[in-house]
Amino acid sequence: EKNAELKKENEKLIAMVFHADCDAMIKTAEEVTANTAPPATKEFLKYILKASAGKFIFGFIDNFIMVCVGGSIDAALGAQLGISTLAAAGIGNGISDAVADKGESTMMKMLGAIGLDPEEMAPERMENAPRWMKFLNNNYSWIAIFIGCMVGMFPLLPGVGLGGAAAITGLGAATGLAKV
Repeated sequence: EKNAELKKENEKLIAMVFHADCDAMIKTAEEVTANTAPPATKEFLKYILKASAGKFIFGFIDNFIMVCVGGSIDAALGAQLGISTLAAAGIGNGISDAVADKGESTMMKMLGAIGLDPEEMAPERMENAPRWMKFLNNNYSWIAIFIGCMVGMFPLLPGVGLGGAAAITGLGAATGLAKV
């Protein structure tokens, strides 16, 4: 009986090799070894890029709004409400965060509508994954937000939008961080 089962499993494996059915081979190997295969590099990177898209958009919109209209928010709110620069910056940050959150959720809905919504990576698939995959899987959110924030500061580049050093000086004055 045990020999019959082994023979049957052996025939399955031989058939899979000849038919190059990789998914079935991985599934069978997982069943035989009782271990889950880590995701393939290409599959994992696709997942991380899709999962990071909304976080990148959040960071981009958040900083873009603050860079472009932070000074105006400070001038308008500070003068009208009689509040400090830091209080106006806090209100502006709340506004930019709310808009960025809406941008993130819209991006994720759009990805889902075209079939690119990221499916969760099952924890058991990550158990045997290389350390770099585990690191990215656990940290992609803040990394994508940070990169989005950096890209969202592009209006501060010389010759772009707000004009580099003048914008930084203006932003410093608007936020109370100007050099003395």
